[in-house]
Amino acid sequence: MSVFRPSGAGDCSCCTERHSLAGQHRDGIFTWSDRYPDVVRIGPLQLTETWTYALVGGLLAFPFTALEVWRSPENVTLGAVLVGSVFAGYLIKRRGGNSTAAGLRAALVGGIPTLWALNELLWAVTNIPNPPWFRAVSVATTLAFGALIFAVMAVVGAITGRFGGWLAERRGHGGVADAGGSA
Repeated sequence: MSVFRPSGAGDCSCCTERHSLAGQHRDGIFTWSDRYPDVVRIGPLQLTETWTYALVGGLLAFPFTALEVWRSPENVTLGAVLVGSVFAGYLIKRRGGNSTAAGLRAALVGGIPTLWALNELLWAVTNIPNPPWFRAVSVATTLAFGALIFAVMAVVGAITGRFGGWLAERRGHGGVADAGGSA
C-alpha cells in the first residue's frame, strides 16, 4: 500500500477537500494523521503498519486454515499460515518495518481456526466418564496443549516473517543497499 502524505494544513491534495482537523488525510477508506505517521485508520480501527500487513497475511491464510481444520481437525499442517507470514514479512520490510513482528501476528491471525480443533478436543475430554479430578487434569492438559500450539505457531510465524523480510532485502527493499553480487 503506497501512502501519499501531503505536507501542511488546509486544502488536501489527496482527497481535494478541506479537513476539519489539520494534518489529517484520507485515501479511500484509509485515514492517517501527520501526528502519528505510522498509524492507519480503517473505519473505526487504528492500526499500525505492522498490524495492517499482519492482517493482510493472516486473513490471506485464514480461509485455507479454516478449510483444512474443517476437513480434518486431527491433521492440520498450517502451510497457509507459513505462506501468510512470509507474505506479511515481505510486505512490511518493503516499508522498512519489523518483519518478525508482522510474521508473528500474521501466524496468530491465520491460525485462529485451529481453536475449532481444540474445542472439539475439549468436548471429547469432558464427555469421557472419569472421576472429576481426572477430568480437571485432562482439561488443564488440553488447554496447555492448545497454548503450546499457539506458542509454536507464533515462533514459526516470527521465523517465516523474518524470512519474508530477508527476501525483501534481497530484492533491494528495506533500506539495505544492494551489494551487486559482492560478498
